[in-house]
Amino acid sequence: MKENKSKLPKFWISKNKEKISCQEKIKVLNNNIDELKDLLEETYDEALLMGVAPTQIKEVFHNLLKNIDSTLDNEK
Repeated sequence: MKENKSKLPKFWISKNKEKISCQEKIKVLNNNIDELKDLLEETYDEALLMGVAPTQIKEVFHNLLKNIDSTLDNEK
């Protein structure tokens, strides 16, 4: 796995605008972000190998993030 630490925020902020201090939560979230980055890079590379325009696959990624919603009932 490539290092992605420099692209992660120095700290995470809760919905109450407080700094999250639980190291285990931070570790899990950072690991999830690293895994997502790896998957995006792999998908991007495969799309390019298939001949997809780089701008189109990036637009698809952007639209996914822009339209993401929580599946948790209490977070909607």
